[in-house]
This record gives sequence, structure tokens and C-alpha cells, in this order.
Amino acid sequence: MVTNVNLMSMYKRSSDIGALRLILKNGGLVYNYQKLHAKIYIFDDKKAIITSANLTGSGLKTNFEYGVLINETSLVNVICEDYSKLCNSELSGRLKTEHTDQIQSIIDSVSESPQLSLPKLQLNYDESTDDYFDKDIFHIIKNLNGWKRSVFYALGFIENKLFSTADFPLMIPYLQKKYPKNYHVEAKIRQQLQELRDLGLIKFEGNGVYRKLWLV
Repeated sequence: MVTNVNLMSMYKRSSDIGALRLILKNGGLVYNYQKLHAKIYIFDDKKAIITSANLTGSGLKTNFEYGVLINETSLVNVICEDYSKLCNSELSGRLKTEHTDQIQSIIDSVSESPQLSLPKLQLNYDESTDDYFDKDIFHIIKNLNGWKRSVFYALGFIENKLFSTADFPLMIPYLQKKYPKNYHVEAKIRQQLQELRDLGLIKFEGNGVYRKLWLV
């Protein structure tokens, strides 16, 4: 399956991390395409449904949803080709069980902390902020290790949520000092950004542009 992995969505349970873990542990494949919004279901490359319904109990059983069933071979083939392109896109990550386990650890860490219920006054509401993890990033850092943790920490040297490869020099001195025997720091940053993407912490915007998915 192809889905959009976002830590805050998992935390709010609008996406089910347990379901993804179950698919992976039973040999299924899960791809992370962060710009995904479509709801498409393909059956044996012969039929497809394009619908407003999410893959949830309410989406498939109780909500008023709308969709079309397609069984014309040529159209189903086009949908299958588009699906394959999503899976193989350079913007797609392939989820591993270790990713879902780590996401679950972060969520569990937040849940264990005492929460104060305070009223929130929010003006000029921006729906896009719903994608940002708004809990203490300590819960993230303590569940990361090695290069993944170091790169996440180094991203703090970049002030803006939106950043690019041009901002890597802000991170490199810290990482070079921490790993003096590694002579390919920029390549490691790119690699670890892919890992952080598949934990729902970074969004790939394309063309070397990235977005932090947590509130600083």
C-alpha cells in the first residue's frame, strides 16, 4: 500500500500505526508518499475504486462517501501504472518494521508523560499546522540514536521549517566534530533525512527542499 506517514497523524490516531506494523510483519509492502491525498483501491489489476472514503471503519461503513467503480481494462491499467510510479518515485520511502516500531516508541513516550489540559486560543488558524508534531521534541530525541539522532539534533541549527541542501553547511561543522572519521557527511545527511522522512518527521517537497514536521 501507499500512504502518507506523518508522526502527528499517528499520534492523533487519524492514521493507524498498528495497521502498518501488521501489514509489514505479514510480509506486505508499505510505501510513504507524503503528498498523497487520493483514495484508490485496486483489486487484482482488474477493478479499481476511486473514492472519498478513507480506509477506516467509518469511511467504508458509516460515513456518506462518494466514489466510482472502474472495471474498464484500459483505465484500470492507467491507474496501476500511476500506482507503480508512486511506489517507485524518488519522493517515496519504503517503510520498514523498525520505522513503525520507532514511531510507536515516540508515541508511547508522549503518552507516558503527564498532560495538563489547558484551553487553547488560536487566531488565524492554519490547517497545515495540523501536520506538525506539537509535543516536546525530547520525546523524539530520546527515541533516536546514532546518526539519525545527530542529524535530527543538527537540524536545530536551521531556523526555518522549510530548508534545502543549501542549508547543509549549517549542520556539517557539528556533525564533522561528532564523527571526525567520516568524510562523507553530506551523503550521511541525505541518507538520514530519508530515515527521518519515514518516521514522519521530515517532508520531502522535491528539488532538494525539505520541511520539518515539528513545532520548534
